[in-house]
Amino acid sequence: MPRLGLLVGVLVFVTSCKTLHEADAAMQAWTREHLHPDEEEAVERSTQGTPKGDASGAPVASGAAAPSGSASGALPDETFAEPAPSTDAARGAAAEALFESGHEAMSKGDYDTACARFAESNRLDPAVGSLLNLAACEEKRGRLATSWQLFKRVMSDLPPGDDRYPIAQRRASALRPRVPHVTLKLASDAPKQTTVKYGAVVLGQASFDVPLPFDPGEHTLLVGAPEREARSYTVSVSEGETKVLTVGPGDPR
Repeated sequence: MPRLGLLVGVLVFVTSCKTLHEADAAMQAWTREHLHPDEEEAVERSTQGTPKGDASGAPVASGAAAPSGSASGALPDETFAEPAPSTDAARGAAAEALFESGHEAMSKGDYDTACARFAESNRLDPAVGSLLNLAACEEKRGRLATSWQLFKRVMSDLPPGDDRYPIAQRRASALRPRVPHVTLKLASDAPKQTTVKYGAVVLGQASFDVPLPFDPGEHTLLVGAPEREARSYTVSVSEGETKVLTVGPGDPR
């Protein structure tokens, strides 16, 4: 009862304050004077972690009403719905499955399947391990230039001191003399804007007169230029071979 009397007194004092700031200061002063330290600490703990403006501790969007539930107070079914797996987790799981499947295919000598699965695994979840296996797989199926470039990429991606670095370095060094090269030369009557399309790669002026690595086998090059017809070239190279090919676009349109 004495505390109730004091509380009534302070409420009267608060209502006589001119501003909210004065009222807040009055309540804080009363709390410090009359609350037991243990009670004050308990109040402090009860407000820690509670979103600002929500004494219940449950975040409520601004301007939205809190769900009322059913008459028995039960929460809606959506409250207990399982969360959907994150995109990163799904991609990681798929990448791991593809990686394991690639190993199985490679152990059976099915290098086309293995390389495709290592490549897809690395696309979904890029990792040095996937690249290293893809490089070894490409070497097995004879794509020497591709394998050489992948081993070099592994070397650039690995941190200093990684045990896999010397492995990639040895494999890249052993492959280098086996990789075929083709030097493209521009025909004398060809415009400087001539380009060479090689698969998905488009080579410009700076690519001429440079020995370029090619995988062994037959390759089709499409040569074009502004206001000129395209012209197709076929070049075939074997392991360790070097060739020079002079190219130019077709006739004027």
